[in-house]
Amino acid sequence: MDDRAQPTSLKAQTTRPGPAWALFLVVAVVLVGALLAYLWRQAALYPSTDDAYLGAHVIDVGAAVSGRVAEVAVVENQPVKAGAVLFRLDGRPFDYAVGAARANLDQTLQIVGAGDAAIDGAQASVAQRRAAFVNAQAEAARARYLFKSGDVTKARLDTAQTALAMAQANLNGAQAELTRIETDLGQRSADNPRVRAALAALQTAEFNQEQAVVTAPADGYVTALTLRPGTLVRVNETLFHLVETKSWWVDANFRETDLARIRACDTAKVKLDMYPGVTLTGKVEGISAGSGSAFSLFPPENATGNWVKVTQRFPVRIRLDHPPADGRPLRLGASAWARIDTTSCP
Repeated sequence: MDDRAQPTSLKAQTTRPGPAWALFLVVAVVLVGALLAYLWRQAALYPSTDDAYLGAHVIDVGAAVSGRVAEVAVVENQPVKAGAVLFRLDGRPFDYAVGAARANLDQTLQIVGAGDAAIDGAQASVAQRRAAFVNAQAEAARARYLFKSGDVTKARLDTAQTALAMAQANLNGAQAELTRIETDLGQRSADNPRVRAALAALQTAEFNQEQAVVTAPADGYVTALTLRPGTLVRVNETLFHLVETKSWWVDANFRETDLARIRACDTAKVKLDMYPGVTLTGKVEGISAGSGSAFSLFPPENATGNWVKVTQRFPVRIRLDHPPADGRPLRLGASAWARIDTTSCP
């Protein structure tokens, strides 16, 4: 009986963990704890998210004047430089309007010039009548003096006074005529209201003539282009879009629990799903004042009986320093991954 019990005791002794196994377990627990602490610290110092999308300025392209399209100079997805011709409207109506406005200005200048000449003539007439009035005043004064001394007759005095009255009337009439002409004409030459109005009409016609040729306001890519020659376009109607390539950014949606350490001067690294292996750098520009759901068309109604707390996400805008070095183009709305270095801002 004792012989049969002995193997069982030896087997129990051999399966009992020894000091080496206990030490290994302790070391493993410590290492796992240290790794978890490191990962938690890294997540706090370098928050990241794959809920991020590439953004750029999108310019709505249209015409500042109405007209019929004569030529479309670009195609869909074509890169263009600032100032490049996008499309042209039929310029004949605008050319005719410029010619009519220029003729109207010339005619107005002629009318105003004639008025200026009339004013000059009226002013000369006033000066002449004033000189005659001054002479008549002097003659009447001499006649009164001589009449008192008995050297001239009463008839001579009456003649002098009548001449003075006529000279006064003539002067008043000339001054009234000058006032009438000046009132009808207004200001002279280029300061005349009719001249300014005609000049403004000409400048408007010339502006419309220039707007018949629509050029790119910035470097970018043409997109959503369906415009064709012969299309009748209206003023400020959006015809297609231009994705500007001057500046790019990433709107990274971070959890609200990640925002405590993020500041506007932090640097960031960005990876695009469309270009594996390419890492871009950027800098945080700012954090949105509201969560993404706050600006949605149908914001959540939290004041309900079945409310469940959900961690919100806030867009953090990261301005990219430069496009990919290999020249590959960036594309609006591309998915991205972003990580922010919260230790980089002093």
